[in-house]
Amino acid sequence: MKSIFIICFTCFTFFSCKKENATNNLPSKNLTYFMLKKDGVPYSANFLNVTEVISDNSIYIEALTTPSNIATNSYALAVRRNIVPGTYAIIEGESSDFSLYHFRDENSEFGPDTGQITIISNDTILKKMHATFELSLYNDNIDEYPVISNGQFEIQY
Repeated sequence: MKSIFIICFTCFTFFSCKKENATNNLPSKNLTYFMLKKDGVPYSANFLNVTEVISDNSIYIEALTTPSNIATNSYALAVRRNIVPGTYAIIEGESSDFSLYHFRDENSEFGPDTGQITIISNDTILKKMHATFELSLYNDNIDEYPVISNGQFEIQY
């Protein structure tokens, strides 16, 4: 398993990328939804920030319960901007198609382990994406391994 250092470095890189050309930080009323269950407990974001970064062909989604507070009960999902409908795996935290991180609080960050995302649709003209996902997360430092199930989102980027 990867160390927490890699998670922190990836998250830092993930959120500090220079935003180019197309950047949308839209309030959740303009986005359809982002929801999941963590260990069977429902989670639905109150605020969503969606950023399209053309230079690295990615879409970044920040799902927050409190605006501008990525460190408390939030999720960060990255997915390839030009991904086509289908099912994509993440194995032992490795995938070139997507990743998901969970920030329970300032001291508890969880990275992806194994799971999958199913892209139902990705309209690159209208810039809308719909997907479902499920995966296990990990944080070896605190020996916790949450399971994400029933994950789904529909966004405009």
